[in-house]
Amino acid sequence: RTLSLLLCLLFVLNLFVINNIYCELELVWLCCIARMFLQFIFLAPFFISGALTSTTTFSVNVDTPWVLSDASTEAGGLPVSFDLALRDVRRDWYLTFGLEPLIMGTIWPYTDYYEKPKAATPFPLPNMKKDKGTYVYLGNLSHVEQTLSLTVAKTIKEILGHKPEAHGCFAIRPSETVTTTSIICTGVDDLGVVFATYQLSTRVLNVNPQHFWTDAPQAIPRPQANITATLVKTTTEFSLYRIGEDDSYSPTFRYRAIFMNDEDLLSGFAQDPLDEAVFSVSMWDKVFETILRLRGNGVIVGTACFPDERSLDQATRRGLYVAQHHVTVLGTNTFQWPTGVPYSFNRSRETQEYVWHSLVKSQSERNMLWTVGYRGLNDYAFWFDDYIFQTNKSRGRLISDAMKTQQSIVYREAGPESELFTYLWSEMTPLFTSGHLDIPENVTVVHADAGNGYVDPLSLNLTKEGDGLYMHTAVEGGKQLTETVPLPRILDLLSTFYDKKATKIVVLNPSDMKPVPLGTAFVFACLWDIEYVTKEKTRTEAVDTFMLSWLHTNYGGVSSTLMTDLHSLYNAYFKHPYLEIENLTMHVGEGDLASTARNVVVTLTNNILKDEKISEADALLAMVEYEVGLKYITMLSNEAVRLEKLLEEENPNAARVFQGHLGSQIAIWYATVKSMEIGVNATFAMRDKRANDALRLAKEGQLVVETMLAAERRGDGASVYNSNNNNGNGNRFWSSLHLYDYLDGYMNLRDVFRALAAAIETKSAPVIRPWVFGTGKWNSFFQYDVQAYNNRTKNYPFFYAYPKTGIETLATAIQHTCTTSNCLQMAIGGNFTGTVDVHLAVVDSSLMQEGNIRYTLSSTTPSRNSAVYSKPIYLEQTTTITACLYDKETEECVPPLTRSLWTRVES
Repeated sequence: RTLSLLLCLLFVLNLFVINNIYCELELVWLCCIARMFLQFIFLAPFFISGALTSTTTFSVNVDTPWVLSDASTEAGGLPVSFDLALRDVRRDWYLTFGLEPLIMGTIWPYTDYYEKPKAATPFPLPNMKKDKGTYVYLGNLSHVEQTLSLTVAKTIKEILGHKPEAHGCFAIRPSETVTTTSIICTGVDDLGVVFATYQLSTRVLNVNPQHFWTDAPQAIPRPQANITATLVKTTTEFSLYRIGEDDSYSPTFRYRAIFMNDEDLLSGFAQDPLDEAVFSVSMWDKVFETILRLRGNGVIVGTACFPDERSLDQATRRGLYVAQHHVTVLGTNTFQWPTGVPYSFNRSRETQEYVWHSLVKSQSERNMLWTVGYRGLNDYAFWFDDYIFQTNKSRGRLISDAMKTQQSIVYREAGPESELFTYLWSEMTPLFTSGHLDIPENVTVVHADAGNGYVDPLSLNLTKEGDGLYMHTAVEGGKQLTETVPLPRILDLLSTFYDKKATKIVVLNPSDMKPVPLGTAFVFACLWDIEYVTKEKTRTEAVDTFMLSWLHTNYGGVSSTLMTDLHSLYNAYFKHPYLEIENLTMHVGEGDLASTARNVVVTLTNNILKDEKISEADALLAMVEYEVGLKYITMLSNEAVRLEKLLEEENPNAARVFQGHLGSQIAIWYATVKSMEIGVNATFAMRDKRANDALRLAKEGQLVVETMLAAERRGDGASVYNSNNNNGNGNRFWSSLHLYDYLDGYMNLRDVFRALAAAIETKSAPVIRPWVFGTGKWNSFFQYDVQAYNNRTKNYPFFYAYPKTGIETLATAIQHTCTTSNCLQMAIGGNFTGTVDVHLAVVDSSLMQEGNIRYTLSSTTPSRNSAVYSKPIYLEQTTTITACLYDKETEECVPPLTRSLWTRVES
């Protein structure tokens, strides 16, 4: 500003001094006056722009009041989503300034924390043209109009526009007509207001939006927060400044959701105390808060969620859209489908439609993003159960029919404006690219990566405007514990969809969230405004700019030298060979390679215990894999150890972040690749009759994995014993997180080496810790309290007894089961050899008092004249059984009708 004023002064001197001299010499006063006038007109815009600098600084402190009012929503009163956001920001304010915020206006927030004192009266609203001081205004545009100024509200509205979720934080400084300084965080709708409220934290208080997951400090305590703002609008009454970055006011991608999937770490770490959810609602609320802080607007609540779980209610209270994944169409929790109730849209269509109707009715009051499609009775293709579908044509036809039926149900029960999506995950991609799916009109096609940031080229080629993307920064069975999708690949993928205008939805799968904060933050930055991320930058510059910003946010306070070294290590990590050779068909995550190491050691152990010839096949494969990157990973490991020591000396908070993120992840990669080498060398040692060398290697392998497990515990914040009696950095919130590593299974890998040593020394087999390979059809961490659920099977498709009338459950459905060893129970019935007895039962056995089971040995619907079930049905050949509960009074079949197929096989 000083420089601008000096420039103005110099130009004025030029006008009056130089021109006066010239005029005296020429003695042509009229000409001189004209020249002065023209020169002044020419330079005046520069004078004005120089005097009114484009950026300025504002500040808030502990006593800066918040102004709230009943006009925070159009209907009056606070929406719950805004109230919950205010609670979070209230904590941020307290951690920054040490006191809770002062509240002015006509409302009293935080009613769940304390009641409004009876004698309390609202503080009067400030008058921007009379009062003095700084005030923070939080709420929607109606609130700004009521509490501040109609002109200010209209001006901000013009700037924000009319797109959903548009929001911003602005500032007005005192002028000739304005006496107060105003900080205004507002939005055009409820979600926009929520995002604006969180921007008070991120852009004014500099709160880390991912602090919960990275272990970085939530806020920096200080007496005053200084804010840089940029001039965006000048009126006759005031100048309006925008606070923070100049990214878009509204999002590039319409729906931006997170899918917490295969959540083994969180399911154990944050176990629901009543065993009524995969993990606790309090942990889910942290997920929802983070999504909103990152400006996401949707969530898929876990892998095996019931539609009436409390977590979905909380997501709705938070203002999020509730979505469903590729298995849980319309919210069907197939993982908990009642045993014996036939699951087949082909054979027992009535049952499927009955469940779908109930699901849509029960969720229609939420902001839903409905998924349509059809898969098997868990996470696999339906034809593994219904094996008559042997061609893509027949498979695609049935799925297409299911989608059309589901769309009709949603439109009827939830309205024709409902948003519907189908996900091209797994078997859906080849069906789509081969032209065998007839996707209904107005159903959004969501293309899927392969878990690694690469989309099938054929699917990508067919991507069109209005489509969406399902992508990963983590995936079960191989990439569960480390960042494995490089940022440049993320940028390439999202840029491709942006260029194709396929921006309807992006669903990000970060698995357990905590291991992948960097990739997750980058995805959401791109989803909000990918043009801003890449503005005037090359691909490499865009990634580096974001990464440096993220590092400064999470490693704040470290020296410039250490920050440079951290940046270099992060860049080097994402370039390591196993991530570089990743492609559409080749998955090379830490868990994939741990499985390779495990296979080598287990094969060798079995050879020893069974006195077999040493098999080299697995070892030769592993040798190729570890030689790809062991040298590079070792270099990363050495540098990580060096930086961790320097960080501990300079900045313990930054060291904690490093240990919980890149430090422990590099340790995981090193132990994984080193384990492959050790397993290979042990195999060759036993082949060459060098048992002592093999024993030494087995013990070395155990030690390598134990060292990595100690690094995990340090990253979690658990006390770690060592020979110096150093208990690490104490027990913190996440201190037992990696106890629940089921899918990568490193505790099992440690035990596998221990078992090898025992086999070599004593030819014994010790007890080892289990390892779960993938999720498959079922997994223990999806299993809620077994007894509690078994007692609630009659509530399906819900977990709790549904209170509303007109929304039915499967209580009246008939279960078709077999119990003998020669019969294999399947989703559509069962396969048997010889003969079999099939048992029928009502899901809710108490209903037998009101009716009886009637059945036919065909696809024909039972009538009042059909056989009454009284004993198991004896079958000698392939048979279809159709059954229903017959009401004794009405003598009618009570829905749903169930139909099973029992197939006799030779063996």
